[in-house]
Amino acid sequence: MKLSFLSIFSFLLLFTACNSGESGSSGISPNGFEYEFHLDKEGAIAQPGEYAYFQATMRNGEEVTLDSRSNPVMPRVLIPSPSAPANGRPSAVVEALSLMSIGDSLTVFQAVEEGTTPPPGYNIGDKIAFDLVMMDIKTEAEYQGEIRQQQEAGNAAAKAIKDKVATIVADYSAGALDDQIQTTESGLKYLIFEEGTGAQAVAGKQVSVNYFGVLTNGNEFDNSYKRGRTFDFPLGAGQVIRGWDEGIALLKEGGSGVLFVPPSLGYGAADKGNIPPNSELIFHVALEKVN
Repeated sequence: MKLSFLSIFSFLLLFTACNSGESGSSGISPNGFEYEFHLDKEGAIAQPGEYAYFQATMRNGEEVTLDSRSNPVMPRVLIPSPSAPANGRPSAVVEALSLMSIGDSLTVFQAVEEGTTPPPGYNIGDKIAFDLVMMDIKTEAEYQGEIRQQQEAGNAAAKAIKDKVATIVADYSAGALDDQIQTTESGLKYLIFEEGTGAQAVAGKQVSVNYFGVLTNGNEFDNSYKRGRTFDFPLGAGQVIRGWDEGIALLKEGGSGVLFVPPSLGYGAADKGNIPPNSELIFHVALEKVN
C-alpha cells in the first residue's frame, strides 16, 4: 500500500549539545535557523542517540498546513550526533529538537530557498514556521522496548483478525456470502460490518486504516497489525489502489468491513511477488481515523 503527516515529515527532514534557552528567548541554531522559545522547562535536553517524541504544527504565516495531532502516531526522530556527516540540507526541526527538553515549546523557521522543492502549499521565498512541543525523550533501549510492545500487541490483533478472515474467505469461496455482498458499478464487492459513527471518509481527507489482506486462496500478503500502527493516506489522491480509494469511502470513522477487489481495481497484470498477476484481493479493513 502506499501521504500522511509522517511521510510529509520525512520529506521535510530531507528538505532540509547545547543549553536550551530561557522562556521567550530567541536565537540562531548552529546551521542558521531562527528559533524562539515559548516555554522552557529547563530539564535535560535530547542527546545524540536518543529519540525525541514531539508534536508539530507547520504554518505558512497564520495558515496551518499540517498538524501532527491529527495523526494517531506521534512523530519521533533520532537525534543525530553533531559529528555525523550531513545527508543533504540540515533539518530545522531536528536541529530545534536537539535544543529542547520535555515540556519545552518553540517555533523554528526555515525559508524555502531557490533550488529546493517547496512542500505542498508553499512557494520559493516563503518562510515555514514549525511550532514544536517536546512530549518525551527516550533512550535507544526504551525506544526498542516500545517497538517490541507495539509488535506484540499487533501480532495478537492480527491473529484474531486472521481467524475471522479465514472464515470469510471460506464462505466467500463457497458462495455463502452471495446474498450479503454488495457490488459497485466499478466491480468492487464489499461487506460492511460496522458503518461507523464518526466522520465520513471522503476524497481529500486523511484517513488511518488497519487492514489484513489475503488472496482468494487464503494466503496472507500483508497486514498493518504486524507493524503496530495504522496505514495513513489521503483518500482519493491515487496513493493507493483504486479499490481502496473507492472502498474506504464507503465507511465512516469507526467502521469496518471487507473489500473484494478485482484485478482491474487492484494491481492488474502486474506481478507483485506474493501477489500474482490478475489476483482478486480480499481486505478486512477498519477505518480508525478521518482527518
